[in-house]
Amino acid sequence: EGGGAGAFGNIGQAVRAVAARPEAFQGGAYLDGTQQFERVVLPRKGGVITMAQGWDRPGQRSTGAAVWTGANVLTKYMEEKLPGEFEGKSVIELGAGCSLGAIQAQWLGARVALATDGDVAVLDLARENIDANAKAGAGYGTIGAEKLYWGDEADIAKCRAAAQADSYDWIIGADITYKRDTWPYLVDTIKALSGEQTRTLLAMEPRLRDEVEGLRDAAAKRGMSFQEVMLPKELNRGGADACGFACPRIFELRLSGAQ
Repeated sequence: EGGGAGAFGNIGQAVRAVAARPEAFQGGAYLDGTQQFERVVLPRKGGVITMAQGWDRPGQRSTGAAVWTGANVLTKYMEEKLPGEFEGKSVIELGAGCSLGAIQAQWLGARVALATDGDVAVLDLARENIDANAKAGAGYGTIGAEKLYWGDEADIAKCRAAAQADSYDWIIGADITYKRDTWPYLVDTIKALSGEQTRTLLAMEPRLRDEVEGLRDAAAKRGMSFQEVMLPKELNRGGADACGFACPRIFELRLSGAQ
């Protein structure tokens, strides 16, 4: 799937979006108040990614139908701090929503990038964004979207088949940890898709007081390590002193004992 963008992204769509609403162009890390825009334009080293959002679309009114700060910070971190780490690798995005993470991974040279979500209406939006933003040609792998309910063995098996392997090299997710009762299923799914070399990055702006410790506990109970990634100040509002409780944060999970 995909292949709708040129060398520098879908320039035509970006120009139309900014002409209709100049504040749709978001060059910083923080997307404050942009979730109800029809589109948001995100500059990257490889061009511009123009994300359609579905906040006001019938059938797509959910948090997954918009791009949030966690996803923007995660994808900026991937591009700026992990250059070359995604080339030739398999990448799956959990709770992808608009699919920004999968698109960024494909732009960074992933062999396979798969956006997944449990909401089939939101998956239509993910596919729309993939079709508009995916790049084609030498150095760019395949990208697509699949339904994945966390913990569902049949869905997990389909996602493994997309990677043509028992596990993924990278698992990414952003803004998907705000519901306490989903944590066990999320970590179970991460473990099911992981191998010894798999690295998982979860980005969040914690909204629950026990969100970080609860996830750390869920990971530990399933034999996974859970370590915070230190972000540069431009990606975390200058640290806790500057942003208070809900700072953007990224955590890395691995199977315990994995190198």
